[in-house]
Formats: sequence, C-alpha cells, structure tokens
Amino acid sequence: MTAETAGYPYLIQLIGYEVWQVAKKKRISVADALAGIENAQRHIESSLIELVLDDISEQDRAFLIALSETDGPMEMSKIADRMGVDQKYAGVYRRRLIKEGITEPSDRGCVGSVLPQFRKYLRDTIE
Repeated sequence: MTAETAGYPYLIQLIGYEVWQVAKKKRISVADALAGIENAQRHIESSLIELVLDDISEQDRAFLIALSETDGPMEMSKIADRMGVDQKYAGVYRRRLIKEGITEPSDRGCVGSVLPQFRKYLRDTIE
C-alpha cells in the first residue's frame, strides 16, 4: 500500500480510506488492500488526472505525453525532441505546467511529474 502512494500525501489518505471501506473489519487482508488500491487509483484517475487533462491545451498535453514515456525526471532536450519542437518552445510549456503544479523542476534542465500515476495513466490511455 505504501509503495502505491509514491509519497503523495493525498494518495496515502485515499488508499487508507478505500482499503478500510473494502475491509469493513478490524483486520485488513491482502485482498482488501489490493481492492482498496484499485478503487483509489480509479478515483485519482477520474477526479484528478482527467480533470487536469480536460483543463490544459493540446501542447501542454503533448508535453506531458512526451514526459510520460519514461519514469523519473526527463531532460528538456528529450521532451522537445519527442514533441518535435525546439527546446526553447518546449520551455514555455515546462514553465506553465510547473506554475500549474502539474510538473516540477528536477535536476538542471530536467522536469518531473508531480501527480501520482500521471505517467502510467497517459501511457495506458495513449496506446
């Protein structure tokens, strides 16, 4: 359960809540934990990720899709290449998505995703 939260505080609370809703007992089984995690992931996708995606531009979305192709921070040069634009142009979307709290700066010249499971969701829905 802890690994599924990726350290995201809201997801810690949500998974805990969903697991207890499934368990309805004093003890939580492995099956309860797995079902609760699945419920929490569906909730995050519908209540957070899809709302974010509905509220951003196509180029913001293209930036996030490029970022989602790997896990962990990604170099801006790679994101720009995947978007088919120059790095300066991609930087406009980097700054905007950081300001919106969707991505975060990482090592020099890199960016990462803030939202839990964002990359996996994009990979699963794009294919």
